[in-house]
Amino acid sequence: MRKNKLLALGLAALMAASVAGCSTPSASVDDTKAAESGSDSSQSAAAGEKIFRYSNTADIATIDPDKTNSVADATVSYHIYDGLYRNVQGELQPATAESYEVSDDGLVYTFKLRQDTKWSDGQTVTAKDYEYGMKRLCDPAAACPASYLGAVLKNGAKVSEGELPVDELGVKALDDFTLEITLENPADYFVSMTSMSAFMPVREDLVEKYGNEFGGSADKQVYNGPFVVTEYANGKVELAKNPDYYDNEKISLDGVEILTVADQTTAVSMFDAGELDLAEVPTELAAQYEGKTQSYYSGADDYAALNHRNKYLANKNLRLAMNYAVNREEYILLTHNGLYQANQRYVLPQVRGVDGEYGTEYPLEAFPLQGDLDKAKECLAAAGYPNGIDVVFTQDSSDTYMAPAEIMQAQLAKVGINVTFEKLQRSVWIDTVSGNRQ
Repeated sequence: MRKNKLLALGLAALMAASVAGCSTPSASVDDTKAAESGSDSSQSAAAGEKIFRYSNTADIATIDPDKTNSVADATVSYHIYDGLYRNVQGELQPATAESYEVSDDGLVYTFKLRQDTKWSDGQTVTAKDYEYGMKRLCDPAAACPASYLGAVLKNGAKVSEGELPVDELGVKALDDFTLEITLENPADYFVSMTSMSAFMPVREDLVEKYGNEFGGSADKQVYNGPFVVTEYANGKVELAKNPDYYDNEKISLDGVEILTVADQTTAVSMFDAGELDLAEVPTELAAQYEGKTQSYYSGADDYAALNHRNKYLANKNLRLAMNYAVNREEYILLTHNGLYQANQRYVLPQVRGVDGEYGTEYPLEAFPLQGDLDKAKECLAAAGYPNGIDVVFTQDSSDTYMAPAEIMQAQLAKVGINVTFEKLQRSVWIDTVSGNRQ
C-alpha cells in the first residue's frame, strides 16, 4: 500500500468533509417538571431572584463576538449583544435597527438604527461600532476564526486574504445612526445573518485599550444586549439583567448562569436534582425522558474540516472519495441512535432563507446519504491512490469527539483510506485548527 501522510483538521465530531454533517434536532430537558409541580425552577431560593441555569459541554472560549467559533460561544453572545436584527424562533425582528432599505440591484442595504441603544458603560451604540466590528472581523491582523462569514460583504474575501486593505470592505457608517452595507453579490438572506455574533457591534476604543485582553474577562468588555457578564471564569459564566437595555421591560429574568458540564449524563442528573433548569439529553437517555423533552435544531454539524493547503487534500478527487465513502445514515445510527438528521452540506437546511428555510429555497443533493463505495473507490483511483492512502486526523482527544471520529475511521477504511489520529487536548486542538497547521 502506498504510504502518504496528510492532515485533516477535525472540527466538532468528525463527519465526512465540510459539505457533510448532521443537522441536529437535539433533545433537551426543560423546566416542564417544575411547571407541573407549581414551582419556579428559575427562582433562586437564596436571593429571591429569577436566575435561569443551563449547561454547556465545553468552556466558553471567548465573549468577543468577532472571535466566537462555537455554538456555546455564540449562544452567550446572543444573550449579551444585540445585532441589527434578532432571530426569534425563526422570525426576524428588528433589534438595534429600526428599518432597512435595499437598492434595486440587491447589493446595497441601508439600515436606520435606533437612537436609544446604550452600551453597558452608558455610551450610545452607533453605526460606527457596527462598521468597526465588521471590518475587524475581516481584518487578517485580527485573526478572527469566522472571518469567512464576511465574504458576503463587498471585497470581504479579498480583505480577509490580505489582498485589499480593510477600508475597501463594503461597510460604512453614513452618520451616527445610518449604516450602509454593500454585498459582494445579491444575497436575500443577508438580513438574517445580521443576528449572528460575527456581525455584532464592537467598540474600537476598548479593543485599542485592552489589545489581546479585550473580552478576556467580564470587565474588559461592554455589552448592548439584554444581559451583561458579571463573571467569566472557572467553567462558569454569570449574566445579570442589563438595566440600560432598550427593551428591558420584556426581560423577565434577573440573570443567567451557564456552567460547563462536560458529561451530558451528569448534566441531566443535575437537572433532576434541581441544579439546572435546562439540560441537553444525550441520545442514549432520550427514551427515558420521552414526553419531557423538546427537540430543536442546535445549529451544530458533525463534520471534518479538510486542510486544502495540504498537497494531498488539494486533490479534489481525494476529497470526493472521502465524501462518497461516508454513510451518513449509518453514522447517525451508530453515534446518535438515529435521532439526528442526516445532512448533505455544512449549511443547515433549517437556517432562515429569504421567506422560508434555506434548504427549501436553495435545495442541494450532494452525496448519497448511504454513501457510494464504488464511486469512492473510483475517485480514489482518479486521485492517484488505487491501492489506498494513509490519512492523519488531528483530533480533540476527549471521548465526546473521539467516539464519532472512530465511526468515520471505520467507514473510510472500507475504500482504502486508512485513518490514524493525532490526539490533542482541546485547547491545543482549537489553536491548531484556528492556525490551520499544515
